[in-house]
Parts: sequence; structure tokens; C-alpha cells
Amino acid sequence: MKLIDPAMSRHSAPSPRQAPQLRRRALWHQRLIEAEGGYRLGLRANSILYVHLFAASILTVSGGVLGLSFRDWLLIGLCVAAVIAAELFNAAFQTLATHLESSAPLVARQSARLATAATFTTVLAAWGASLTIIVREMWRLFA
Repeated sequence: MKLIDPAMSRHSAPSPRQAPQLRRRALWHQRLIEAEGGYRLGLRANSILYVHLFAASILTVSGGVLGLSFRDWLLIGLCVAAVIAAELFNAAFQTLATHLESSAPLVARQSARLATAATFTTVLAAWGASLTIIVREMWRLFA
């Protein structure tokens, strides 16, 4: 496939008719690309995600050693997913609040506080449920 016409001069821009066609992606494929970009942005901008991923790896190793049931693994997986989603939503709200701060500082501060409180509640509930599962299995192991 030829992208550049040899007859064109080095300094002339290609006409719209001669420009290479970009491949259209399926909607589901585009959404996967957008999600991957969002994860990348979240990990770069929000270091707390690394703390949650480290804690999730400790939970995974602990669950493997303790021999959790399928139901317990499912609950822990849902808790980890809820924490990551809450942190990503919080990052999105914080970004919006930062850009809104110049025009409405009180509203921006209140919305940032509400987003942080919602994230904190989700994190506490998820990690509390996960630790309850791990402690219960440890209790069964040593009792």
C-alpha cells in the first residue's frame, strides 16, 4: 500500500483525496482503548492506586495460602474492583474541581470533598469486607 505519491513535491501537502484513510475501529475496541488510557492516566496521576494494588496483591497471596472458596475470591475481587473504580472516579472529580476552581471556588471545594468522602467510604467498606474474609479464614486455620 502506497501512502505517499512519488509525483508529489517534497514540500506540498497531500490533498484530502490523497490522504491515507485511518482505519475505523469497532465501538467496543475503541472503548477498550479509552479504558486503557484511563487506567494509564489514573496510575500516573494518582499514586494511591499503587497502594491499593499492593494491598490487593497481599490479599491475593493471603487468599492463596488460606485456600479461599470461590465465593470468597469473588467477593474480594469485587471489593478490589470497587476500590479501583472509586479512586478513578475520585481522580476524575478532582480534575473537574480543579478546572472549576477559578470560576466557582466554593462549589469546586465542596464537590472535591464530597468525591473524597464517597471514595473513602467505598475504600473502608471494601477493605473491611476483604479483611473480614481473611481474618475469618485465619481464625478457622488456627482455631
